[in-house]
Order: sequence, then C-alpha cells, then structure tokens
Amino acid sequence: MFGLPPPGIGEILDTLVAVRWRRLDAMIDKKSDINKKPDPDTEPDWTGSCEVCGQSPILPATGMCGPCTFGEADTVGGNW
Repeated sequence: MFGLPPPGIGEILDTLVAVRWRRLDAMIDKKSDINKKPDPDTEPDWTGSCEVCGQSPILPATGMCGPCTFGEADTVGGNW
C-alpha cells in the first residue's frame, strides 16, 4: 500500500524546503528593517518651523513641513 515514493519526489521535496527557507529569510529581513534606527534627516523636528508657512514639525533635510515638502495634506503633523 505505501511502497516506495515515486521517482523524482526527493527533488520536489528539496525544492519545497528551499522555497520555505527563502520565504523565512525574506520575513526575517523585513523584521530587521523595522528595528533600524530612524534617519535624523527624515525624523520630524518639532523645534523648527517651516521656511514657507511657519508650521511645525519640519523635515530637517528640507527645512519645510510635510505638506510643503511633499505637497500632500496627509503629511501634516509629521505623518511622512
């Protein structure tokens, strides 16, 4: 009833295991990105005011607030 596995099943299993390991490696890489320290040039600076409109926070790299830098109202309040 159970006999020998069909020919080529070893290669199929090896491929499935390799695919699983690649997926696991990709998930670990994504998690390590989460733990990276933020870039000081892109972190909201609440002490400065925008060179264009005077609002805070600003993006230190540009000296402007989120809406003035990106042109998107959704970036108000450091949401970039």
